[in-house]
Amino acid sequence: MQKILAIDPGVKISGWALFEEAELIEIGRTSTKATDRILAAVEQNEQLPVADNLIIEKPVVYPFERQKGDQNDLIDLAIVVGYFSSFYEFVRLVTPRQWKGRTPKDISNRRILEACPEAEKMLESIPQGQQNHAIDAIGIGIWYLKN
Repeated sequence: MQKILAIDPGVKISGWALFEEAELIEIGRTSTKATDRILAAVEQNEQLPVADNLIIEKPVVYPFERQKGDQNDLIDLAIVVGYFSSFYEFVRLVTPRQWKGRTPKDISNRRILEACPEAEKMLESIPQGQQNHAIDAIGIGIWYLKN
């Protein structure tokens, strides 16, 4: 059975979703709060699930009018993506535009949860303010499985 791990990386929290044979079996989040914290996370056994394939969102530089936050965070985010990618033989990078287009966050979240109703129960284990990365990871996984 093939396992696929989808990750929505972040500089503070990264969300992940594990699929087995096209079924969502587990979701979670891991702290990535500063790049030097990544090594500490490994030592504390905050590891990601074992999977055959990794699908991870690629950091994107947006035009000035669409930028949010500190653009220097993209450097840390690229390090996070590289770190996670180093554990998997097959890695597919996907941009936000590829997997969700320009859909607003609330609409995107609703569509993802409608497409994967079992995720609602799984999300209860994640604090409310940290669920967006997990929901996006589910969306990335669903996109990959359909393409």
